[in-house]
Amino acid sequence: MPDLAEYATNLFEGVEPESLDYQLFERARTAAHKAGIQAEALSAVMGDVQSFINETEAQIEQARVDSSNDQLKTLQQTYGNKFKAVMEACNNTLCNLAAEFGVDASVFNMPELRNNPEVVKFFYGLSERMKEAGFANVNRMASVATAEQELDSIYSGSHELSKAFFDSSDPNWQRAQDRVNELTKMTLG
Repeated sequence: MPDLAEYATNLFEGVEPESLDYQLFERARTAAHKAGIQAEALSAVMGDVQSFINETEAQIEQARVDSSNDQLKTLQQTYGNKFKAVMEACNNTLCNLAAEFGVDASVFNMPELRNNPEVVKFFYGLSERMKEAGFANVNRMASVATAEQELDSIYSGSHELSKAFFDSSDPNWQRAQDRVNELTKMTLG
C-alpha cells in the first residue's frame, strides 16, 4: 500500500493543473489512502470527477450568458427605439450614485445585473425622478463620466467608431471626428 504522499503523483491524468479543486483532491486522497484504494484507481476516478466539475461549471456559465442575452432581448423589445437612451440613463444614474457614495461603478458591470429588466426599470425610473427633481448637477456629472468612458473606448479601439477615427480614408472618419469633438466639449464643461 503506498503512503499518503505517493497519492500526489500521477493523479488527474488529462486534467489541467489550473482546473484542479485542491480541497476536493485532499479529501479524496486521504479517503482513498484510508480505504486502501490504489493511487492509479484514485487517479482515474478523480480525473473523471474533475472533468465533470469543469463541464458543470462551463454549463452554469453558459446558462448565465444565455439568461443575460435573453434579458437583453427582452429589454430591447420592451423599450424599442428608446433602448439605447434608457440604458444610457440607467448607466448615468448608476455612475452618479456610485460617485456620490464613493463606490467604484465597475462593481456593477455584471451582465446579469445590468441586463435585468427589473434593475433597468428601477434605475430608469430613478433617472426620470432625478430629472424631475432638478438634479441638474448630478445629471451633468453622469454625462461627463459617460463621455469620458466613450472617449476612452474610442481611443482604446473598442468603440464602433475607433477604426474610422484613426483612418482618414474611412467613410465614417468625419462622423468619428465630430463625435470625439462633441465628447471632448462635454468633458471640458
